[in-house]
Amino acid sequence: MKQLISLLALTAMITGCSDRPRTESLVGDWPVASDATLAGESITLQFRKYGDGDLSRTLSYTLAPDGQMTVERGADHHVCCFGGVDGHFIDSRKVYSLPQGRAMQLRRMFGRLRPEKLTADLPFVLPKGCTYIFDGGAVAGVNFDKGSAGGSFIFQSGCDGDGARQVQHMLRAMQTLLPPVENSLAYLPPAT
Repeated sequence: MKQLISLLALTAMITGCSDRPRTESLVGDWPVASDATLAGESITLQFRKYGDGDLSRTLSYTLAPDGQMTVERGADHHVCCFGGVDGHFIDSRKVYSLPQGRAMQLRRMFGRLRPEKLTADLPFVLPKGCTYIFDGGAVAGVNFDKGSAGGSFIFQSGCDGDGARQVQHMLRAMQTLLPPVENSLAYLPPAT
């Protein structure tokens, strides 16, 4: 019970108690995109758990502009030695209709992880204070898709510091707004 109260307090602190969007980006020195901009994008939150062998377990949540959220569990098959993925396998897929207010609250949280501009070059961003780790695996990410333009947020294992901790706290707070998935907390990046 104490954990639930702490999580709700953290959610209120991170998302704000009003309907006002947060304007603080966790990835750059630019304002968060407007509600109208975020509402027109398909946004996918992905988690990856690496294990022994060639497969990593995946969990993703895709929020469509119409408020539909698709939740997928699956696995990625990794190419030896190069870090690439040559196959994605889906174990389960469920579609949920989110209430409009909850969908907008999630979009605003996702927006704090969005590149400043979405382009055909698909730019990516990292938490403030983190640098790209060439041999580091991505344990969480957010993809923003607007047709021919897109961009991504990447959270790698080995990323730490204040920016990483703020992102980790926000990802934990998001869990209270996402459709329930068994063992979903096990996919969150470990706290640094």
